[in-house]
Amino acid sequence: HLAIDGWAACRLKDDLGRIMRKRAGESVDEPEPRVVQPSDRAEYEFSRRGAERSEKSLQYWKDQILAFPAANDVPSRRAPEAPRFQEIHMHSRALQAAARTLSEHAGVSSQSVYVSLASTILAERSGQRRVGFLIFCHNRFTRSAKDLSGCLVQDYPVVVETGRRPLLETLRAIHTSLSNGIFSAQYDPAALASMLELVRQETGHVPDLSCAVNLLSTMLMPS
Repeated sequence: HLAIDGWAACRLKDDLGRIMRKRAGESVDEPEPRVVQPSDRAEYEFSRRGAERSEKSLQYWKDQILAFPAANDVPSRRAPEAPRFQEIHMHSRALQAAARTLSEHAGVSSQSVYVSLASTILAERSGQRRVGFLIFCHNRFTRSAKDLSGCLVQDYPVVVETGRRPLLETLRAIHTSLSNGIFSAQYDPAALASMLELVRQETGHVPDLSCAVNLLSTMLMPS
């Protein structure tokens, strides 16, 4: 992910396939010119506009980190868990149909339904009404970003409140939280590290996000 992400890999695969077919003598369309190159993206991130975007994201991070429930922290271990990262995949047509029905009825995305379900389970297991997640975002919401050949994936924390609220109210509240969060996943990693250290010094606690529940982009990101 230092140089490329899944979305850029698909574009790279298409371009390479087109070039190879052309060299093999096939008639193919010329690849579209890249709207934004990695160097152009770097220039934007160092610009005033890019810095302002990063500062807004960092403020969002700080607000969420301060609200992150300490009770959800995973106890530290002397040795890393093996395997270090555990992935769980579930394929269920019934769940997909239920999520689609609920999303249409509540006027929210199906991704919000999945987060609501995960929030309910995590809250039940932890005994807390407030739970937190670390969510990965593709950050490709504009034409230029979609055509970028580099990596744009970054993450953002989100804290959601569960409780004895009507289901539709819960779904809409979480949908709002996710909608606000996805535009706060563009930040300077070095500046984020410095901000988290300042929060640690001021409050004595920063959640161990490496042990957080990470919800992957295949579930949560809009297409």
